[in-house]
Amino acid sequence: MKKNLFIGIGLVVFIAVVFMVIQNQTKSMDVIGYKIEDTTYKEMISSIGSVEYDKMVEIKAEVSGTIKDIYGEVGTKVKTGDLLAKIDDRMARIELEELETNSNVAKARYEDYKKSYSQNEQAIHDQRVLQENEIATLELERSQLHTKIQETKTLVEAGALPPKDLTNLNEQLAALEIKIQSAYDRLESLRSPVNADQELKASIEAADAKVNKQKMLLDKYTVKAPMDGVVIERLVELGTFVQAGEAIMKIASDNHKYAVVDIDEKYLNFVVVGKEAQITTEAYPDDVVKGTVVFISPEVDKDSGTVRVKVKINEKTDLFLQNMSVKVEFVGQVYEQAIVIPGEYLINDETPAVYIKDENGKVVKQKIVVANKNSKNIMVLKGLSAGMVILHPEKLEEGMEVNVTLSEESEKGL
Repeated sequence: MKKNLFIGIGLVVFIAVVFMVIQNQTKSMDVIGYKIEDTTYKEMISSIGSVEYDKMVEIKAEVSGTIKDIYGEVGTKVKTGDLLAKIDDRMARIELEELETNSNVAKARYEDYKKSYSQNEQAIHDQRVLQENEIATLELERSQLHTKIQETKTLVEAGALPPKDLTNLNEQLAALEIKIQSAYDRLESLRSPVNADQELKASIEAADAKVNKQKMLLDKYTVKAPMDGVVIERLVELGTFVQAGEAIMKIASDNHKYAVVDIDEKYLNFVVVGKEAQITTEAYPDDVVKGTVVFISPEVDKDSGTVRVKVKINEKTDLFLQNMSVKVEFVGQVYEQAIVIPGEYLINDETPAVYIKDENGKVVKQKIVVANKNSKNIMVLKGLSAGMVILHPEKLEEGMEVNVTLSEESEKGL
């Protein structure tokens, strides 16, 4: 009895399942369709490249020294003459003070000479002796300082003393050399009264020339922007010691920006100077910016078979940064009365195909021949004609019964 009961229940379940399967097979699925119309198709030539600014310059130090101040982070906009960096100018200022002292001394001596023109050779001799004694004292000091520098250098190289100690001694030596040279200049100014007047005047001119030259040199310790632009790269930081000629930072003029791409040489007949292009970035793919071709390289890269093309970015330049990756598209061949379908309707098979609805209302696969399988909009060369409706392939399989609703893009056209 129980056995018959179990058989009965199993039979009921089986009938229910069969009924549900039949119901699912006979139920129509709602799908989106696209009605094909003849249209004009523009083949797009695209390439990935990068952004270049109009002009980029390296800001270089004109003198050696330690960076005392530095201004402008990467991305900061600057104006012509804006302060970019300061190099420590303490030694240069010390030298200027010495030179100004020498100039003042030369002028004072000339004034004294004019007042005491009648001084005899003995007086001049006495001054020379004093000056020579001063020089001897300074040279002795220099000799002792040289010895100390050598000893300190050995200790620094051995790691016993910090490099700063050696730097300080070298700075003292440089200042001492200036004093010795000044002493020699003063000694040279002591001449016989016969030619003293002319020589003293010449010494004043020479001293003033050195002062003016040193003032011009001091200006180079202040680094200023040579043009309007934006800081692209900072190559040194506060406290860095730079040599004369060493790059401190890079500045680019952002008045104009360009997208630079390499185009396959077979498309050269479609890309000419003055042609419009569309430019997008990975960061803002929905922002399409117009550009204009301004330069085409006169040579083909023999390895890649491409030609370098430069496109001026016409608008929204704030979206584009130096070296940013960009996609540039040009209109190539134009086809009239073409069969064009949205790329999303293509079935992801090895052989291009789409789904259509047959006369029985069921889904069938239609093989096609296309010109550009991976494009957003695909031109069909064979297999479809105007008036046909293709089905969106999501969740579809052959044999399904479907109800088709045309998409909005089908109504508006591509």
